[in-house]
Amino acid sequence: MGEPVELWVLLAGIVRGFLYAAMLLAAGSALYLLMLVRRDAVAARVGQWSAAGAAVLYALAVGSGGAAMLGGGAGVIFTLPAWSFGADSSVGVSAAIGIPAMLMLLAGFARAHAAALGAGAGAAIISFLVTGHAALAEPVALSTPMVALHLAGGAFWLGALIPLRAAGDAALLTRFSARAVWAVALIVLSGVGVAVVQVTRWDALAATDYGVRLLWKLGFVAALITVAAFNRFVLLPKAKTAVIARTIVVELVLFAFILAIAASLTMVPPPRSI
Repeated sequence: MGEPVELWVLLAGIVRGFLYAAMLLAAGSALYLLMLVRRDAVAARVGQWSAAGAAVLYALAVGSGGAAMLGGGAGVIFTLPAWSFGADSSVGVSAAIGIPAMLMLLAGFARAHAAALGAGAGAAIISFLVTGHAALAEPVALSTPMVALHLAGGAFWLGALIPLRAAGDAALLTRFSARAVWAVALIVLSGVGVAVVQVTRWDALAATDYGVRLLWKLGFVAALITVAAFNRFVLLPKAKTAVIARTIVVELVLFAFILAIAASLTMVPPPRSI
């Protein structure tokens, strides 16, 4: 059963990665609407699609997670034990929070309802705090808030990129830049805190699979911040919105790499547990 188990673990990880991206995009679109523009058709549409996709992925995460625990052939995901195992795990708890969160967001995007958007975004982030070794690492009182801040900062940044590119408005970009400073600070400071808890020692960065993947993630984050700084301090003062629109595409590509690596970190043991 070793090979089927490994295949299901890989599939569960892939589902988890897409869920991570969809959840961040849905929550981030809500935060964008709450913090910058209450009504934005592009942000609402992106939020709706990502929230709907995330709701489906939460359910798939339960089934694939249970299949990874049981092993077996391709048909195991269609069995009751697979779904029962998944529902009884932390992935099931995450889905129990995440699916209603996505439904709240769908209602919030449809009506531009601030309370639904705020509650949905908050619940979406909480759904990722009840599972995964980063949020539940000891001391939990420190790790969980740091992961929450990391997710909130990343969600706001990611959720703003597509509507900002579509708008091409210098004044809106300026307002976003002022708030993005706080998002970057949250991402960097909380990310450093999570890394310290997970890695525990410097040599583990190069000596462990987790550490190497983390270094790759940090490299892409550094590149993302560099592009954002170039937009903020070089292009925006000159009102070069057309060029900024192209660099936003670069930011989206960098985000895709960052999210993929972040998802892969959940599939290997952190140095603190070795």
